[in-house]
Amino acid sequence: MTGRYTKCPKCQLNYITQSMTCCTLCASPSKDDNLYDEVIVCPFCFKNTMGVDDIMCVQCSMKRNKCDC
Repeated sequence: MTGRYTKCPKCQLNYITQSMTCCTLCASPSKDDNLYDEVIVCPFCFKNTMGVDDIMCVQCSMKRNKCDC
């Protein structure tokens, strides 16, 4: 094997050759990176978007709070 090995500059865990910029794990796209790229539609109104951890959109939540009075 030719070339000197160094630690990956991103994770500092895996070793890479001098011709590589980062290890294969750091170079591959992560599943967590795509989590926030997806658009989630509200299951109540089917019009508005909502966050990953939300149950319903803001508009439906405001309508529900107004009716619960």
